[in-house]
Amino acid sequence: MKYIYLIYILLLLFSFQGFTQSNYCYPNQGDDFWMIGVQHGSKKLSGCDSQATYNCHGFTKAMMENTCFNDQSCCTNPSWTQAVNTPYTCPNNMIYESTSSSWKNDNRYVKVASVDDAKIVNFQVTTGGGLTEHSAVKSASSLFQPTKYISKYGNDGPLVAHDLMGSVYHLKDQVVANTMEYWTYVGGISGNENINIGSNFTYSVQEASGVTYSWTSVNNRFNITSGNGTHIVSISPNLSGTDTLRLTVTGSGSTKIQNFPINIAPACLDGTYTSSSQSNVSLNTVNVVSSGQIITNIICPSAANIQWTHTSGSAPYWIWNNNNVLIQMPSGGNISFKVDAKSANGQTIKTRNITFYNFGSFKIFPNPTSGLVNIDINPKLGFETEIIRLETPSLRTNIRIEGESTFDISHLPNGEYWLKIYFEGKVVNEQRIIIKK
Repeated sequence: MKYIYLIYILLLLFSFQGFTQSNYCYPNQGDDFWMIGVQHGSKKLSGCDSQATYNCHGFTKAMMENTCFNDQSCCTNPSWTQAVNTPYTCPNNMIYESTSSSWKNDNRYVKVASVDDAKIVNFQVTTGGGLTEHSAVKSASSLFQPTKYISKYGNDGPLVAHDLMGSVYHLKDQVVANTMEYWTYVGGISGNENINIGSNFTYSVQEASGVTYSWTSVNNRFNITSGNGTHIVSISPNLSGTDTLRLTVTGSGSTKIQNFPINIAPACLDGTYTSSSQSNVSLNTVNVVSSGQIITNIICPSAANIQWTHTSGSAPYWIWNNNNVLIQMPSGGNISFKVDAKSANGQTIKTRNITFYNFGSFKIFPNPTSGLVNIDINPKLGFETEIIRLETPSLRTNIRIEGESTFDISHLPNGEYWLKIYFEGKVVNEQRIIIKK
């Protein structure tokens, strides 16, 4: 007789499918109440337990943000084919989120248009306590149709794999119409924060369908070399300093932005300059500067010294601090240098050419004029002018100024005119002139 009792006890243990429910948390523990079973198309993955503190929104975050999916020593991830311990505590224990806004407001989560693109579904339900919401995660298994979802009921209810609508606990007939939202998760940007000029670097987020990716440099210190429009991008830094890699992910009426800080180490002969109007401006091959004092700050970590050789221009300058120059830039002035980084034995490590220009004050005289106009402008640069008669805006005259600072407008009738001066297609100065003959 005792053998019969032993067999009965063993069968009873197996009937629990490995779940321990010593801590009952709901009066009704029946699978029929929870709509669990083959007839419902659902399966219990972890039992009800009063010690469990996950709820559906916390479970959603835990599943999406788990960083140890491929680490078997970390935890077991639930799926249609994988049950887990009771109470369910992995990958992150003790997570209770009162609303879905805890993840919806996170820039790693993006709303999408269709259930096919979704990793998460969220919808409203009516219960005895009023209107509430429920979140469920699409199961990693794609072997079953219809697609299964996993969610946690309450904070101490069971963890169940179910259909999207047909077996979502006892909430099946309580879902509020037209409240279904579809969401996906792209994760955070991964890649190197500290990089150097001369190499390419890769950054990525998770791939997700139903969204578009756009990557940009906030401070224009690196170029996007490949992958823009995808979840993996390659960049090539060209200026030292700090920058931000910005990712804009757009879904269905949802745009999320992530910013990733990047520090770019200085390269040989990289540097900045400070003028009377700007500080720490990146030093380019050609630099348009204000009049007054210009101080450079150029470095080469591997060089013993830096040599500046004056090649053209008449702006006064002085070598200072061995490696840099101080320039007194006049209105309309310019100056150019060849800069060499030298090793301790005098070998040239790197060479670059640097030019500084000042546009000029753009002062026009005489004004009024009878025809000839003088303008304080840099004759080394090519400017385009547009002269518009204020009384007749359709009357426009274009004159190119290059190699000179005087032009003739005596062919225009008397009146007031608006002068626009362009450099490389951009307006750099505007002012009124009067023709009076």
